Amino acid sequence: MQLDDIRAVCDAQAQQWLAKDDVTAVGIGYLPGTTEIGIIIHITEPAKVSALAVPTSFNGVKVATKVGRFVHHVSSGVSARAPVTQLAPATDTKPAPTTEVELGNPRDATFEPMIGGVSANPNYWSSESMGTLGMAIKNASGQPVILSNYHVICRSNPAVGDEVAQPAHEILFHLAATLQDFILGNYTYNGAQYGMDAAIALPTNGRSAQLGAIYGFQGTVYTTAGTPNLGDLVTKSGLTSNITNGTVTQINTAVKNDSGAILKNQILIQSTSGADFSEQGDSGSVIINSSTSNAVALLWGGNDQSETVASPIIPILARFNCTIS
Repeated sequence: MQLDDIRAVCDAQAQQWLAKDDVTAVGIGYLPGTTEIGIIIHITEPAKVSALAVPTSFNGVKVATKVGRFVHHVSSGVSARAPVTQLAPATDTKPAPTTEVELGNPRDATFEPMIGGVSANPNYWSSESMGTLGMAIKNASGQPVILSNYHVICRSNPAVGDEVAQPAHEILFHLAATLQDFILGNYTYNGAQYGMDAAIALPTNGRSAQLGAIYGFQGTVYTTAGTPNLGDLVTKSGLTSNITNGTVTQINTAVKNDSGAILKNQILIQSTSGADFSEQGDSGSVIINSSTSNAVALLWGGNDQSETVASPIIPILARFNCTIS
């Protein structure tokens, strides 16, 4: 059976499976231990397989199950830093900045110009988590903007103009950019729905951003976007796990995020080594095709089975009316 035929079967049935509380994702991928392609249904725990009556095939397509809940890969590393001088509650007059004692991660420092693969979070009074700035891309006006996840650089109930910090901080004063646009949900691109957890921010406060540059990939500037395909070898540069390599093991996957919302047409990645492809703090990293050097996806989470989930980047660029360079 051809991939398009498998996709049609999966799309027709995915919503019914995902309506069950214990199903966390449904997509197309390699059947466990083989190179054969089928439908993969992710469930909360092995004991639920029989209760859910998951079939071994459906309309001629083989079906397999995996276990795992998908969560955001942000880190609480900001709060884990050594103690700093405490500031008074936020007022109209901002108190003076303090000196922070960093964790020893070279990515968690000020980068000017800003590049991908370094720390970022909302420039807000109480920012207790941090993630990865994916990369700088170009907006419709030709200006460099920074791209990351909604849940990395947006505060609760975000608004255009909200402040973004680089490096990440806990108590203000690393203002580096202001939110220009954001989305958490599904967006229609070329007739299909694509889930997105993404935001862009325009450098401010004297800061700038270098298009296509990512920490750890010295001398390389990424200038093109591509489509992730099953079996592609990929790499990423993230705040916590640094540079890792993996394989795209699932495509066209509808995934329930932390809040239970379903993000459609996601990809799943597994490491090609013994270590995980991503860890807490790597949310926002851009996924790069190892062979073509195309930017192909934006990482936002993973599960406890060492699988990483990311959103294809071309629909994200279309949503923001942006280009890679």
